[in-house]
Amino acid sequence: QRLCGTDAPFLNDESVLAGRRSGEGLVHEINAYPLQPIGPATFMFGFSRNGDVSEHAHVSILVHPAIHQRVVFLLTSIMPNDVDSNLAVTLSTAPLALLRIRGRASMSTLLEVLEQGENIGLFDDDANHGSVIELGTPPSLAVIPSDSTKSIPNAIISPSSILVKYHQPNQSYQHLPHNVACSGWDIICHPSIGSLLFQSFANIGGACAIGLVEDARALLEAYPPLPVFPRDYPDTEEGKAYWEGGKNDALLEKKEGEDVQQSNTTWKDWAVIRTCLEGSWGRINTPLKRTIRHWKQDGGLAKKKAKTQVNYTSLDESPAHKLITKGEILGRDATLICWKSLISTDAESTIVVRGSFGIPFLQLLHGCGKLGHSPSGYNSSENSRRRRPRRTVRPPSASVHASPLSKKDSEAHSGFCQQLRESLSLPALLRCELFCEGKGALNVGDLILALSSQNDDDDISKDSDLEDGSGAADEKSHALPLGVVVAGGFSPSRGKSHGVCFVGADKLIDTLDGTDHGMGITLPQSNGRKMMTLKVMVVRDSSSTGCRRYALLSILL
Repeated sequence: QRLCGTDAPFLNDESVLAGRRSGEGLVHEINAYPLQPIGPATFMFGFSRNGDVSEHAHVSILVHPAIHQRVVFLLTSIMPNDVDSNLAVTLSTAPLALLRIRGRASMSTLLEVLEQGENIGLFDDDANHGSVIELGTPPSLAVIPSDSTKSIPNAIISPSSILVKYHQPNQSYQHLPHNVACSGWDIICHPSIGSLLFQSFANIGGACAIGLVEDARALLEAYPPLPVFPRDYPDTEEGKAYWEGGKNDALLEKKEGEDVQQSNTTWKDWAVIRTCLEGSWGRINTPLKRTIRHWKQDGGLAKKKAKTQVNYTSLDESPAHKLITKGEILGRDATLICWKSLISTDAESTIVVRGSFGIPFLQLLHGCGKLGHSPSGYNSSENSRRRRPRRTVRPPSASVHASPLSKKDSEAHSGFCQQLRESLSLPALLRCELFCEGKGALNVGDLILALSSQNDDDDISKDSDLEDGSGAADEKSHALPLGVVVAGGFSPSRGKSHGVCFVGADKLIDTLDGTDHGMGITLPQSNGRKMMTLKVMVVRDSSSTGCRRYALLSILL
């Protein structure tokens, strides 16, 4: 509760506390919830009995390797004060092996490899996300305990058992093809059999090993898109190092529980990861090799005064340029983002709105207009027998303008905006999804601009160049960017380019107050049901002559 908050959903779930399901949450600094997040974590509770002598309860916390030392330090700090003196509590950092099986054939592959495992009949296609099943190790994977196996103290899992966790994060939309590549099973086993199990999936199950790039693409393709650490966690220290690079001088200061050398090289390590995630969707060998070469020359484990190869482009002091800085990091052109520029206050840090805290913003977006829904008895086969229309019919999947609100509803919506604006006491960011309208692509660092009432579709020419007629309306938008794109690409399931962005919560409230740019897009496989979005403008760079195009923005919780 001191690390995840008293309202953490998994702490109130009996199935999670009983060890039948795993819980997912965000780890924060001690007693700092909902501020100062550290990173995502998976919690697995369990019990074991040593005959009739004693019963042991344990909880496994699976975190990203980058935040492992920090989480261990926090647990070490709170254990002496928060533990009952009548209980014996130990902290174990024994390693575990984690294998992730993803894709359409993940179930059949798992059954083929573990067909001789004990309790294999417990698998169920309708299992809930996070369900945990303990299996016996198949005889073909059994190994003779060696000295290295015996030397791991306090291991929560033995070489004779395997934990299998069902992974289906978007279970409400699991029927959509968007989520096939990110769904499957997680296998947690003893490190002594991890290598043999990996080889069995490749040789016997026919699985193909993938890397960081493919996994990030699958998470972006999901509906709705799933977050990637630390790219989609800009309110964490690792997220700041990922996006701000060497500009974040706070990372060079010595922190409690870690040395200066580690803090000085963290942003360089993330620069290599950014090369993978932001590279082209094809071959990325050349830019990745160049980045790694510069990383080695600069000293991957360099001293504090090592040469930092970050060259910043000289830009003016406009608000857009304070948000985005073009720089060269480890021989690669990169976009550096200062997230404090997206908020109106002078706070030193920001916080991303997650979970139920984002419901008021979602209600505010859905209340900016009215959408008509297809009748429940609508049948496309009956419609196909009608007389062919003479005019072009709009496709069912096309976006439509939301009907304007009545004067009474508009005043109520404006009052809700003002109330939410006054209650917003934290420098908050909102994670959103963007859908390109028509042609165009979304790239990292693209600015999101709010449309004024004077903007119209005719203001943008076919070649997407700015025109003099709309300069006055766009000048205000350039001075106050709504947000910035952090990931993008073409979605095969959606049939258009889409991406993930972050916008300032207070700026979004001001934009929704009295807007007439509400748009409705059809939800996939929903019989014509539409979802409210906000029409915005996306600019390739912060200059007044940059390429621009329209996009639709929706809020991700």
